[in-house]
Amino acid sequence: MSTEVLITRVSRITAALYAITAVHHVIEGLGWVFGFRLNSLLTPITFGIPLLMTMGVLQLYRTTRHQFVLAVVTIMITLFWVIGIGLTDGLYNHTLNVLLSTVHAPDSAFNAIYPSYTQPPSGLNIPCDGVQYSYCTVTPSTLLYELAGIASFLVACWLAFDTYRLVRARRRDYRASSGRLPRRVTIGVALALLSAFGLGPTLGMYMATRNLASLFGALALMAIGVGALGVALRATRAPNAAPGEVQSSAHDPP
Repeated sequence: MSTEVLITRVSRITAALYAITAVHHVIEGLGWVFGFRLNSLLTPITFGIPLLMTMGVLQLYRTTRHQFVLAVVTIMITLFWVIGIGLTDGLYNHTLNVLLSTVHAPDSAFNAIYPSYTQPPSGLNIPCDGVQYSYCTVTPSTLLYELAGIASFLVACWLAFDTYRLVRARRRDYRASSGRLPRRVTIGVALALLSAFGLGPTLGMYMATRNLASLFGALALMAIGVGALGVALRATRAPNAAPGEVQSSAHDPP
């Protein structure tokens, strides 16, 4: 499979994962599962910026085919989507606890994995939160909520696999470059990477604690990342870019 096709696939899977987690958290925020949660309702915005950053770096890689840009793409996808959404929320909060409950695992297994584990109440219910272990009565809303959480883990696994394929495809990509990037592109991508390293923890802290200081810190890092990528993307379109600094955007050969 060509690099161009893989870039398109990774972009679409990332967008799908964003849509799933947005639906999942909006259901949570509206109070259909727990009480009203404003921080969950803000998820389409707070995770929309990392989506823009990821798509921006993917577009830069589509244009430059440079190994540094590919490394940043891989790190961002791993931090934001595979770990932040897929493993932390999708697997730990919504997939593993349901799986353990389905197979009737012993309490010792739950206690080892979930420090806040409590015995299920009587009646028809399902585990619906792993961090602050709790159960939800089975309703259409809670089922959709849990299915979206499980889907986020499965789609994140798919995204990780196609990102790995994208990295491997570099060996066969005739446009792959290790040469010099324009300075503005290098600086912009580097700043975006630094902001991504800080954004993951601050955004996660806000989602967990609703601390406004964490939100403002995350917003500041988002502004830095998006602004830096905007400069980098404009630099790749500069008419006076030196030959060889930015590769042609022609599609890969079949």
